[in-house]
Amino acid sequence: MELAHFRALWGVEEGYETAFPKFRERGYRGVEALLYVPDERYLPHVGQRKVFDREREQAGLEFIGVIWTLGATVEEHIESFREQYGANVDHGAKLVNAMGGRDIWSEVEVLKYYETVLALEASVGCPVTHEIHRSRPFYHPSRFLALIDYLPELKLCADFSHWTCVCEGMLEESLEAIDRCAKQTWHLHTRVGYEEGPQVADPRAPEAQRYVALHEAWWEKVWASQRARGMDRLTATPEFGPPPYMQTLPYTGAPVACLEEICDWQMRRQEAHFKAWRKTLD
Repeated sequence: MELAHFRALWGVEEGYETAFPKFRERGYRGVEALLYVPDERYLPHVGQRKVFDREREQAGLEFIGVIWTLGATVEEHIESFREQYGANVDHGAKLVNAMGGRDIWSEVEVLKYYETVLALEASVGCPVTHEIHRSRPFYHPSRFLALIDYLPELKLCADFSHWTCVCEGMLEESLEAIDRCAKQTWHLHTRVGYEEGPQVADPRAPEAQRYVALHEAWWEKVWASQRARGMDRLTATPEFGPPPYMQTLPYTGAPVACLEEICDWQMRRQEAHFKAWRKTLD
């Protein structure tokens, strides 16, 4: 088994021509990026896509695409998924991570959405993971458990930091949901959350170590399940976010930590963690 790390482009302001070779040099296998969504808040914009393709290929980086569905109805979210999925595949994605659907939907609406996008995935062939994400159908462990048994073919992206935020706790009463999620997880987001939010101020700080250790125990459950399923290559992204997702200082709005340093630190830490965990299996 090997663990391949991907760098999220969320918060990266540096040009691709310098950022991408640096990512490769530091040990990332690829980038995870939201390339296509009809909302100007998200980057890269249309004019950057050709540059993205050229510089990524030149740097020898793989690509995990990101889908963020928008719309007022199930049908609109399905069409949003369809458009973005096709665009990501056209840009060379070998895996796509989707944040789709809505938390307010009924069970019937949720199942209609997931069953439709599963059929689209089967017709195209590029694997799609569905993230346990706030504002989406799997936003809470209890809702997740109520739905997941209807969707045994669904591939998941586990980002447990969302659940710590929604539950306002460290999931002591949600271990069944973590175990169940691990069984269908294909991709990991290794951000560290805490009781009051989805991102600790700085995972390197002494006061954050309890939260880091808890998340690492959950990630080991994922790795154990992936190993049992015969997966040889696992993927993970240290998806920490920039301000205002990252905490900032009052008045100045200055970030409390360096995003680039945090992502690189987490990548190196989880590479060492994974190797140490794997040795326990020998």
